[in-house]
Amino acid sequence: ADSPPSVPSADVIRTVGQAANKYILATMSGARNGLVVIDQHAAHERVKYDAAVAALEQQTVAQQRLLLPATVQLTPAQAAIIKERIDDLRTMGFAIEEFGVATFKIDAVPDFIVVSDIATLLSDVADELLELGRSIRVEELRRRMLLTLICKGSVTFNQALTAPEMQALVDNLCTTATPWTCPHGRPTMIVIPFDELEKRFGRKG
Repeated sequence: ADSPPSVPSADVIRTVGQAANKYILATMSGARNGLVVIDQHAAHERVKYDAAVAALEQQTVAQQRLLLPATVQLTPAQAAIIKERIDDLRTMGFAIEEFGVATFKIDAVPDFIVVSDIATLLSDVADELLELGRSIRVEELRRRMLLTLICKGSVTFNQALTAPEMQALVDNLCTTATPWTCPHGRPTMIVIPFDELEKRFGRKG
């Protein structure tokens, strides 16, 4: 079904459950009544991406300090590109510095990501930078770096959510400027109108 022209308000969509720990099921009331299926990972990406962009624009990116500094060893090519873009990483909330040959020490990371495997995260960012090349505009570079960071730090498929967590995610999604797509351009939610369901069940209304 096509996306409705207007942005849904938070009080229009009410969650009712979760399917396969991947999709949030909800109902939409108001101008368009229907069953809503929400991709929880895509929804969380949109919420975190918009918040991170706003923080960057206002230069208010919050940091989360690591209990112990992380020391990350990269390949020579990865290390070279990270050295070139280290100021961009610092702007995004990383407390990072060189710590030997092809090695970096990280004391803090952006608050908008989930801290798990810092080494893999930095390696993925380096690979993304290498793939983009050195001629990319700074604005596009930072956008792509944000996408990589947020994709790694968002609610994943196969992650159980409580009822309040599901509703909070949907409420936050509805406050974004473009709630119908994730930052990659994929749909965050699909609405199946109730009248379409009734037709499929052979009801005439």
